[in-house]
Amino acid sequence: MGKRPFCPRSQGFYAAGGQGPSFGIGTFTANEICDAIQCIRLNSDFFDRVLQGNVLCPSATDAECPNDLALESCAATIRNLLTVPGAAAALASECPGDPFPSDNAILRQYLVNLLNVCISTTTDNGCVGGVLVEYVVDLTEDQATALGFGTDECVTVEEILDLAELALNNCGNVTFSTETLAEVLGDMAQDAGVTIIMPIFCP
Repeated sequence: MGKRPFCPRSQGFYAAGGQGPSFGIGTFTANEICDAIQCIRLNSDFFDRVLQGNVLCPSATDAECPNDLALESCAATIRNLLTVPGAAAALASECPGDPFPSDNAILRQYLVNLLNVCISTTTDNGCVGGVLVEYVVDLTEDQATALGFGTDECVTVEEILDLAELALNNCGNVTFSTETLAEVLGDMAQDAGVTIIMPIFCP
Protein backbone atom coordinates (compact mmCIF):
# COMPACT_ATOMS: atom_id res chain seq x y z
CA MET A 1 0.00 0.00 0.00
CA GLY A 2 2.80 2.43 0.84
CA LYS A 3 2.35 5.75 2.55
CA ARG A 4 -0.88 7.68 2.23
CA PRO A 5 -0.34 10.60 -0.17
CA PHE A 6 -0.40 14.03 1.45
CA CYS A 7 -1.28 16.34 -1.41
CA PRO A 8 -3.51 19.21 -0.41
CA ARG A 9 -4.31 21.48 -3.36
CA SER A 10 -5.21 25.14 -3.62
CA GLN A 11 -8.36 26.83 -4.86
CA GLY A 12 -6.67 27.43 -8.21
CA PHE A 13 -6.26 23.70 -8.79
CA TYR A 14 -9.93 22.85 -8.23
CA ALA A 15 -11.42 25.93 -9.86
CA ALA A 16 -9.12 26.21 -12.88
CA GLY A 17 -10.78 26.74 -16.21
CA GLY A 18 -9.47 26.16 -19.70
CA GLN A 19 -6.74 23.58 -20.03
CA GLY A 20 -5.81 23.34 -16.36
CA PRO A 21 -6.87 20.63 -13.95
CA SER A 22 -10.12 21.28 -12.12
CA PHE A 23 -12.79 19.56 -10.08
CA GLY A 24 -14.55 17.76 -12.89
CA ILE A 25 -14.69 14.61 -14.98
CA GLY A 26 -11.50 14.60 -16.99
CA THR A 27 -9.28 15.31 -14.00
CA PHE A 28 -11.16 12.87 -11.76
CA THR A 29 -13.21 9.75 -12.39
CA ALA A 30 -17.00 9.83 -12.08
CA ASN A 31 -16.75 7.78 -8.87
CA GLU A 32 -14.22 10.18 -7.36
CA ILE A 33 -16.45 13.16 -8.18
CA CYS A 34 -19.51 11.40 -6.76
CA ASP A 35 -17.69 10.33 -3.57
CA ALA A 36 -16.28 13.81 -3.05
CA ILE A 37 -19.69 15.49 -3.41
CA GLN A 38 -21.31 13.02 -1.01
CA CYS A 39 -18.44 13.46 1.44
CA ILE A 40 -18.78 17.28 1.34
CA ARG A 41 -22.52 17.00 1.98
CA LEU A 42 -21.97 14.54 4.85
CA ASN A 43 -19.37 16.79 6.47
CA SER A 44 -21.08 20.15 6.05
CA ASP A 45 -24.71 21.04 6.69
CA PHE A 46 -24.00 24.42 5.08
CA PHE A 47 -22.84 22.98 1.75
CA ASP A 48 -25.52 20.28 1.94
CA ARG A 49 -28.10 23.08 1.87
CA VAL A 50 -26.32 25.05 -0.85
CA LEU A 51 -26.05 21.98 -3.11
CA GLN A 52 -29.78 21.33 -2.77
CA GLY A 53 -30.04 24.15 -5.33
CA ASN A 54 -28.81 21.73 -8.00
CA VAL A 55 -31.16 18.74 -8.14
CA LEU A 56 -28.60 16.83 -10.24
CA CYS A 57 -26.18 16.63 -7.29
CA PRO A 58 -26.08 13.28 -5.52
CA SER A 59 -27.33 13.50 -1.93
CA ALA A 60 -25.14 12.43 0.97
CA THR A 61 -26.93 9.10 1.21
CA ASP A 62 -27.66 8.11 -2.41
CA ALA A 63 -26.70 4.47 -2.89
CA GLU A 64 -25.97 5.00 -6.59
CA CYS A 65 -24.24 7.83 -8.35
CA PRO A 66 -26.08 9.75 -11.07
CA ASN A 67 -24.87 9.69 -14.68
CA ASP A 68 -21.77 11.57 -15.83
CA LEU A 69 -23.79 14.48 -17.20
CA ALA A 70 -25.46 15.05 -13.82
CA LEU A 71 -22.14 14.69 -12.00
CA GLU A 72 -20.44 17.21 -14.28
CA SER A 73 -23.32 19.63 -13.69
CA CYS A 74 -22.85 19.27 -9.93
CA ALA A 75 -19.06 19.60 -10.26
CA ALA A 76 -19.64 22.84 -12.18
CA THR A 77 -21.77 24.09 -9.27
CA ILE A 78 -18.88 23.39 -6.92
CA ARG A 79 -16.36 25.09 -9.23
CA ASN A 80 -18.68 28.10 -9.32
CA LEU A 81 -18.78 28.22 -5.51
CA LEU A 82 -14.99 28.52 -5.59
CA THR A 83 -15.31 31.85 -7.43
CA VAL A 84 -16.00 35.17 -5.71
CA PRO A 85 -19.34 35.75 -7.55
CA GLY A 86 -20.47 32.16 -6.98
CA ALA A 87 -19.67 32.33 -3.27
CA ALA A 88 -21.40 35.73 -3.05
CA ALA A 89 -24.59 34.31 -4.57
CA ALA A 90 -24.62 31.41 -2.08
CA LEU A 91 -24.06 33.81 0.82
CA ALA A 92 -26.83 36.14 -0.37
CA SER A 93 -29.20 33.18 -0.21
CA GLU A 94 -27.94 31.61 3.05
CA CYS A 95 -27.02 34.81 4.91
CA PRO A 96 -29.24 37.62 3.61
CA GLY A 97 -28.42 40.98 5.14
CA ASP A 98 -25.07 42.55 5.81
CA PRO A 99 -22.03 40.48 4.90
CA PHE A 100 -19.67 39.53 7.72
CA PRO A 101 -15.89 40.05 7.58
CA SER A 102 -14.17 37.64 5.15
CA ASP A 103 -17.40 35.69 4.54
CA ASN A 104 -16.64 35.12 0.86
CA ALA A 105 -13.10 33.88 1.50
CA ILE A 106 -14.29 31.59 4.30
CA LEU A 107 -16.86 29.92 2.04
CA ARG A 108 -14.36 29.38 -0.79
CA GLN A 109 -11.41 28.24 1.31
CA TYR A 110 -13.57 26.01 3.51
CA LEU A 111 -14.79 24.26 0.36
CA VAL A 112 -11.22 23.78 -0.90
CA ASN A 113 -10.25 22.26 2.45
CA LEU A 114 -13.26 19.93 2.30
CA LEU A 115 -12.18 18.83 -1.19
CA ASN A 116 -8.68 18.11 0.16
CA VAL A 117 -10.21 15.99 2.92
CA CYS A 118 -12.75 14.27 0.68
CA ILE A 119 -10.39 13.34 -2.18
CA SER A 120 -7.38 11.06 -2.00
CA THR A 121 -6.22 9.99 -5.42
CA THR A 122 -3.61 10.33 -8.13
CA THR A 123 -4.42 12.10 -11.39
CA ASP A 124 -2.37 13.04 -14.43
CA ASN A 125 -1.49 16.17 -12.46
CA GLY A 126 -0.01 14.26 -9.52
CA CYS A 127 -1.60 13.23 -6.28
CA VAL A 128 -4.55 15.16 -4.89
CA GLY A 129 -6.00 15.47 -1.41
CA GLY A 130 -5.18 12.91 1.23
CA VAL A 131 -5.71 15.29 4.15
CA LEU A 132 -6.96 13.62 7.33
CA VAL A 133 -9.14 15.70 9.65
CA GLU A 134 -6.95 14.52 12.54
CA TYR A 135 -3.85 16.20 11.05
CA VAL A 136 -2.33 19.16 12.90
CA VAL A 137 -2.66 22.81 11.81
CA ASP A 138 0.43 24.90 12.57
CA LEU A 139 -1.07 28.13 13.92
CA THR A 140 0.85 31.18 15.11
CA GLU A 141 0.15 32.26 18.68
CA ASP A 142 -1.82 35.25 17.39
CA GLN A 143 -3.95 33.05 15.13
CA ALA A 144 -4.62 30.55 17.92
CA THR A 145 -5.71 33.34 20.29
CA ALA A 146 -7.94 35.01 17.68
CA LEU A 147 -9.68 31.67 17.05
CA GLY A 148 -10.21 30.89 20.74
CA PHE A 149 -7.49 28.25 21.20
CA GLY A 150 -4.73 28.20 23.79
CA THR A 151 -1.33 29.27 22.42
CA ASP A 152 0.19 25.86 23.14
CA GLU A 153 -2.92 23.85 22.24
CA CYS A 154 -2.67 21.20 19.52
CA VAL A 155 -5.27 22.16 16.88
CA THR A 156 -6.54 19.78 14.19
CA VAL A 157 -7.91 20.27 10.69
CA GLU A 158 -11.31 19.15 11.98
CA GLU A 159 -11.38 21.88 14.63
CA ILE A 160 -10.68 24.60 12.06
CA LEU A 161 -13.29 23.20 9.65
CA ASP A 162 -15.80 23.15 12.54
CA LEU A 163 -15.18 26.89 13.02
CA ALA A 164 -15.82 27.52 9.31
CA GLU A 165 -19.08 25.57 9.49
CA LEU A 166 -20.07 27.54 12.60
CA ALA A 167 -19.24 30.90 10.99
CA LEU A 168 -21.27 30.14 7.85
CA ASN A 169 -24.23 28.57 9.65
CA ASN A 170 -24.40 31.54 12.04
CA CYS A 171 -23.72 34.11 9.31
CA GLY A 172 -20.70 35.47 11.15
CA ASN A 173 -22.41 35.77 14.54
CA VAL A 174 -19.55 34.02 16.34
CA THR A 175 -17.11 34.84 19.14
CA PHE A 176 -13.88 34.34 17.17
CA SER A 177 -12.22 36.40 14.43
CA THR A 178 -13.66 35.51 11.03
CA GLU A 179 -10.81 37.45 9.36
CA THR A 180 -8.26 35.21 11.07
CA LEU A 181 -10.30 32.13 10.18
CA ALA A 182 -10.25 33.10 6.49
CA GLU A 183 -6.49 33.60 6.63
CA VAL A 184 -5.92 30.22 8.31
CA LEU A 185 -8.24 28.37 5.89
CA GLY A 186 -6.38 29.97 2.98
CA ASP A 187 -2.99 28.98 4.44
CA MET A 188 -4.26 25.41 4.89
CA ALA A 189 -5.57 25.16 1.31
CA GLN A 190 -2.15 25.16 -0.32
CA ASP A 191 0.05 22.55 -1.93
CA ALA A 192 2.20 20.27 0.25
CA GLY A 193 5.29 22.15 1.36
CA VAL A 194 3.34 25.41 1.55
CA THR A 195 0.27 24.40 3.55
CA ILE A 196 0.23 24.97 7.32
CA ILE A 197 -1.32 21.50 7.71
CA MET A 198 1.23 19.02 9.03
CA PRO A 199 0.61 15.31 8.34
CA ILE A 200 1.14 14.38 11.98
CA PHE A 201 -1.25 13.73 14.86
CA CYS A 202 -1.72 15.47 18.19
CA PRO A 203 0.13 13.63 20.97
